[in-house]
Amino acid sequence: MDTLGSITQSLVDRAAPQQAKCLCINDALRDLLPGWLLSHCEIAGIKDGRLAVRVDHPAECFELRTRGLTILDGLRAKCPAARITRIDFTLL
Repeated sequence: MDTLGSITQSLVDRAAPQQAKCLCINDALRDLLPGWLLSHCEIAGIKDGRLAVRVDHPAECFELRTRGLTILDGLRAKCPAARITRIDFTLL
């Protein structure tokens, strides 16, 4: 029978790589985007190489989509372990 401690450790061990990817992506976005644009978006998650980013305003969503390939190239260079192949910008 598993103890609560071993179950908790197992969950932490499984979440750690995903959290490390998100932290790397978050740091990279801070370098790649101007502050005014960064303040309108948040990472929703990453799965199978697809980064989901939520945006709170249509104009900023358009701006992010316009810069999408540049952002993707920058994230690939700064966070190769994340293996990002696509970025989906969606409105909240």
